[in-house]
Amino acid sequence: MDTPSSGTPGYPGYGMASYADAPAPIGLRKYIPALDIAAVGLWFLLFTLGQMRIGAGIPGLSALRYLLAIYFVSGIVLYPSSLLPIIAKSWIVFVLPVMNALSALWAPSASEAIRQGILMAMTAVVSIFIAGRVSGRGFFYTYFAAEFFAMIVSILHPTPVHGDWVGAFDQKNVLAINMFVLYICGFILMLDSRMSPIYRLAGASSLAPAAFLIVMSHSATTLAFVGAGTLGFIVWAVVWRPASKVPHLRMLLVLMAVLLVSIAAILVFGILEVNAGNSILALLGKDSTLTGRTYLWQQARDVMAAHPWLGVGANGFWRQEHGQANSIIEYFYYKSWVKFSFHNSYYENGVALGYPGFYMTIILATWALFNALRNWVQKQDLFNMGFATLAILIVIRSNTEVDLALEFGNIILLYVAAMRRNEPVAVPDLSQQNRPETLHHAFRQERRT
Repeated sequence: MDTPSSGTPGYPGYGMASYADAPAPIGLRKYIPALDIAAVGLWFLLFTLGQMRIGAGIPGLSALRYLLAIYFVSGIVLYPSSLLPIIAKSWIVFVLPVMNALSALWAPSASEAIRQGILMAMTAVVSIFIAGRVSGRGFFYTYFAAEFFAMIVSILHPTPVHGDWVGAFDQKNVLAINMFVLYICGFILMLDSRMSPIYRLAGASSLAPAAFLIVMSHSATTLAFVGAGTLGFIVWAVVWRPASKVPHLRMLLVLMAVLLVSIAAILVFGILEVNAGNSILALLGKDSTLTGRTYLWQQARDVMAAHPWLGVGANGFWRQEHGQANSIIEYFYYKSWVKFSFHNSYYENGVALGYPGFYMTIILATWALFNALRNWVQKQDLFNMGFATLAILIVIRSNTEVDLALEFGNIILLYVAAMRRNEPVAVPDLSQQNRPETLHHAFRQERRT
């Protein structure tokens, strides 16, 4: 665990050394963390708006997002003591962007391949900035605000499409994932005992509407995540956190859980001989083809076999002049050209970059999930619980969605969960004990070392 010490930056984004190197008058430096929080909060709002239908009608939305991205990139120069250590530890996130840029040598469009590489590199830098300059509390509270807005719009405009609600978005799965992130943020706000009742009440008030929208979207997979997430936070709050007061009780709980799961697995799959794959698909309301995804994945494997080492290049497959891409779109009954995907992050990168891109994506997902879980093992607090939950969600989703092959998307959630380090324990202020905090007081207390 990173700990602050004299002459070192300490936890990235907190402690005087982390923003004392910023080129600003001394009297204004104390406002820099607030500026960072505001910039990240605006980024989350713009990202959410970009996925919503109303976002298409807002002029300058993309330009503002690029300006914020430039601000985050400039942070490498402005706050080197905060961000350079994260870059050194997280260099792996730049491998795919470099591979995408290099594929310009054989991709159908060199300019598009280079652009894809640059945008993915900027995505990594945005994640580094957020991980280094914003606390766990700041991350979840600002993201909550953006998703709460999306929830309000989705309730006012449910927009059923073939019986599935899409809300403020274009697809039911996009509504479902956004509402799940809101659900996790709401749980964290509700359970954050350091905050004043108004924030906790806001978090609690979002849970039922978010779950309702997920149910109405008919996204069975996300609904299963809601059940698992709810159980996880309840166990953490009711069992796991109190168990820390009894020596070795947590280890005993882990051993008991492993024992019970093992017995259940032997009973269900060994004695009763239940088919795990078919049972899971039936539980999630999916057919054996995963709504046609298995056909897409076979097509991707065929392309990878034909271009094993280099792939077809970044943005080289889903092109209107590409015959196989058109055949796939016609297979799914689209009458005109639409931007499509293989609905799998690993195959998507594998087709573009060959087997090296396929396996690099697996390594990247493994690295990110390991780091997120390691943070939770080192410090099993509420915020690490939230980050670990989001990391698990994104990695599981990556098997049916292309999150790890897109820029400025949900991959940022995974990157931040992996890149951040546990914050040092603040020096207790006895005069403030048992006193509810506002966001301003909480963020100020987190910066004390």
